[in-house]
Amino acid sequence: MISGMICLMSCDSAVVFMGFRHVVDKSWSAADEYTFFFDITDTSRSYNIAALLRNTDLYPADSITILYRMQHVNNVFADTIAICLKDESGKWKGRGISLFQTETFVLTNYFFADTGAYTVSISQLTSFGNLTGVDEVGLRVRSF
Repeated sequence: MISGMICLMSCDSAVVFMGFRHVVDKSWSAADEYTFFFDITDTSRSYNIAALLRNTDLYPADSITILYRMQHVNNVFADTIAICLKDESGKWKGRGISLFQTETFVLTNYFFADTGAYTVSISQLTSFGNLTGVDEVGLRVRSF
């Protein structure tokens, strides 16, 4: 798995960061926040930032609402995002057979104002409490 991520990052030089955090016991608690760290060195380029979710068919709902928070020094950007995981017929939208990966763009064509270290945290805001069937939460930052 790590070699696949390294190849993906080295094969696509536009990927600034890509990483996943494992959800213990495939049960995402409302108290669990997954944090990612990356550096921006070029503010002249635009970036797409995507939240990634890997779930199994044990996930109990059609969608998930997440809180996305990005911080740099004292500046914080936060937004809530509803991610639809199934189509109208009930079929999983994500790629995969038994583990489905869904990608949702949080920011597109985004220009960072400053270079430096950034922190992104993702937490779930659904009313179910613990969400079963969530395997990993991820983030990808790609420049254009």
